[in-house]
Amino acid sequence: MTELIDSPTALIDTQEEDIFFNKRNMLRDANHSTSYIGPAESYLRTLSDLSQSTIRSYLRNIARLFDKNIEDFPWHQLDQDVVIYILDNLTKTGLAPGTVGSYLSAIKGVCLSALNKKLISPERHHLINIIKKPKGSRVKKEGTLLSAENIRDLINTCDQDLNKTKGVRDKAIIIILRGCGLRRTELINIRINRINFTDKKLTVVGKGNKEREIWFSERVKQAILDWLGMIYNSSLEIAADNFLFLRAHKSGKIINQRICSQTVFDIFQAKQKLMMVKKFGPHDFRRTYITELINDGNAIEDIQGLVGHSSPETTRVYDLNKKRNLKKIGQDITF
Repeated sequence: MTELIDSPTALIDTQEEDIFFNKRNMLRDANHSTSYIGPAESYLRTLSDLSQSTIRSYLRNIARLFDKNIEDFPWHQLDQDVVIYILDNLTKTGLAPGTVGSYLSAIKGVCLSALNKKLISPERHHLINIIKKPKGSRVKKEGTLLSAENIRDLINTCDQDLNKTKGVRDKAIIIILRGCGLRRTELINIRINRINFTDKKLTVVGKGNKEREIWFSERVKQAILDWLGMIYNSSLEIAADNFLFLRAHKSGKIINQRICSQTVFDIFQAKQKLMMVKKFGPHDFRRTYITELINDGNAIEDIQGLVGHSSPETTRVYDLNKKRNLKKIGQDITF
């Protein structure tokens, strides 16, 4: 493996690569189409919108190891040695074992797609599929527990925003994140017809394309209604399944395009500068939400279902008070 690591491009067989592209061109001709879909893109299309961007970035990073892009990388040439080489290099960059394991899952997904397209043999697919995820874990970065004062200050910046449209929208975003503990991608994908104002409940699609219901407070309800009022009072034609959070021009005009995940991040970046407070991010609302639910004595299993975690252990990691308690225990030891 030493020779391969010194020269990653040596892993790619030029002759076999030519055969692959010839086969791809034959498939294009047979389908009378110029839009051949490779195994990587086929795999990505099976994922939810929430997962696609993350997995695409993983595949892009893998392709870059070989000076390729996702479309031109010969995924059909992956074998057990190449995959182990990739994982070894990812580990050397300092990625946590869990993250390297996520890369491996992405590779296996592409290989399954390649198998279905008959681009790799069942034997080669099997040898890749039996590669185990690396063992171990890393201490997760401690988040920020947001106080009631932090939330009030954030909301005040929205109320004082000279762009009233953005102010009302951003206020609704802050209150929903704090009151429902959503992920950013879940927030931006809320659709109007998935909000039940009578039962004060909304339905979101989380990781793994899993749908779940979240109940909200009267305050969250009012914030959503305030924002919807601005949308319906605009000149836009809004469908029942329209996205809730839309772009807002600096003039105050609402644009019927869903905001992106980066927009949510940028909103908080801008507000932190106004508030001159310790750095925090959108995900800290989720950490604060879960920590509060734990402090209130709710069962971990119930919280797990509410926030869409795959296991109660993941939910426990979000408890910001746990680390503070451990810190106090350790620092209070006297001898």
